[in-house]
Amino acid sequence: MPHVVAGKHLPKQLHGFGAALVTASTKSYLRALAGANLNPMQILETANTLLNRDLPDGKFVTLFYAVLDAQGLEVTYAGAGHSAYHCHPDGRLKGLLESCGPALGWFADAEFPVQSFVAEKGDMLVLTTDGIEEAMN
Repeated sequence: MPHVVAGKHLPKQLHGFGAALVTASTKSYLRALAGANLNPMQILETANTLLNRDLPDGKFVTLFYAVLDAQGLEVTYAGAGHSAYHCHPDGRLKGLLESCGPALGWFADAEFPVQSFVAEKGDMLVLTTDGIEEAMN
């Protein structure tokens, strides 16, 4: 099943080379965990434990993780401080897929509840960078 990940929010103090290393580590963790046949909650909880151990205090990563069952069009997802949008084929908003979990790395024992919905043919899952959300605030 296809796995979708969006987001990467790092505090300004961690931009540049440090941010690139955190992004690479996070991406590696997620790729390895995605191959282990785990659900999004288990993947984010495990990645969170690893990042909580690795990141300096006060540093974190936000992301949205989704898995698509292409046959049944069921989308299962979990958020780590990052949301997404479920839209009609014409772009109208069907719903905000809110993050129910904190950013990765903040809390060692964080939970990342899984949610799901069944998409219809042509629906879009819109994933944005944190810059879009920051610009709206």
